[in-house]
Amino acid sequence: MSVKSLRLPRHWSQEQLAQLSNLNVRTIQRVEKGEGAGLETLKSLASVFEISVDELKAVIERGNQPRSEDVFNSENSKAMHERAKAKVTTIKYFYAFTAFLGAVDLCCTLLQQSVCHLDKATVCRSSGLNQKQSTQYK
Repeated sequence: MSVKSLRLPRHWSQEQLAQLSNLNVRTIQRVEKGEGAGLETLKSLASVFEISVDELKAVIERGNQPRSEDVFNSENSKAMHERAKAKVTTIKYFYAFTAFLGAVDLCCTLLQQSVCHLDKATVCRSSGLNQKQSTQYK
């Protein structure tokens, strides 16, 4: 809760609150941002809101502290960020492994072709076929 949370339910603009409390609009803006306020400013605002200065100070203090849901959202955001980083890392490893398997498959195919070529050449030489005749078996 903050001074703004006291002002908005009354449908007052910052200018209207400044007029009612005999303060400058800039002073209202600073108080709503959580910047320091002097005792006279607090007295003026407290009288307009019909609460004590101590109650107003408590409202301002609560307004400057992060709400528990903000802390939860911040921690939740950190956890989501970590999960996203882990997922990206997993995807990177997946694609790297896929590329590796593609390279292994290519090497195996090339090796198999060269072995087959050597086998055909060996068969041709041992059977006495010449180069022209061996192309018929390819």
